[in-house]
Amino acid sequence: MFVAELILKIVIFKLEFFKKYFEVFDGVVVLVSFVLDVMPTHGATAAELVILARLWRVARILNGIILSITTAKEEEIGKLKKHNSKLEEENVRLTAENDSLNKRLEALEG
Repeated sequence: MFVAELILKIVIFKLEFFKKYFEVFDGVVVLVSFVLDVMPTHGATAAELVILARLWRVARILNGIILSITTAKEEEIGKLKKHNSKLEEENVRLTAENDSLNKRLEALEG
């Protein structure tokens, strides 16, 4: 299952996948775990590696949670920046309109 996920990530993200070091490290762990599961184990060293690889899956889950939260927050920040830009443009427009109206008022009073 994890190997299929790894293949899908590489197919979907292409070269972008290899720019994320945590994802590459995770992929190596998945591949090592898969190879060790398929190969017959020879002694305690291979068993320890399998245990380590399986414990790493917990870190992968945490990484997924952090990544999804980060992505959601980055999207929210992007939306807020866009909204802020629109408000700044409106502020400039309204300031110019206010200045124009003040000049007209001064001319009428003047």
